[in-house]
Amino acid sequence: MLLLINRFSLNGYVSIFLTRPHGWGETLNLDMLKTFLEPESKECQQRLQTSPKTPKVICNRDLFIGGKVLLPNGEEKALNSLQISAVDSGRFMRNQGKYPVIFLSLKNVVGNSMEEMLNVLRVEINNLYKQHSYLMEYLAIDGKWKELE
Repeated sequence: MLLLINRFSLNGYVSIFLTRPHGWGETLNLDMLKTFLEPESKECQQRLQTSPKTPKVICNRDLFIGGKVLLPNGEEKALNSLQISAVDSGRFMRNQGKYPVIFLSLKNVVGNSMEEMLNVLRVEINNLYKQHSYLMEYLAIDGKWKELE
């Protein structure tokens, strides 16, 4: 994970297209990268600003810096910090939670025909539109992209 984030951050990539044979861990690695980069939920942002040590909600940041978290069953668990939280005096952690991530996995796009696969792909893309509805403000009514400021 640390090497993956290091490689991407040093090269300044805007988008990543990762292909590997099935079972090589690409979905797991990209999901971890997504968890690292994507902004926290509003609930987590509020908790991190007001009382960062209170383990009421598990936030993405907690997974990397460690600390006590409250599990859904009410049990409190201590998480160890990951190496990435300490590398270069926290250089990578300054990027944690700062970038929206659109993550499309084709893992579930299966079917017995091309039509079935296209339907599943449409559902996956539709779900992405719902998850990232905040991006619609950048679309014009005629379907063309607005200029970003």
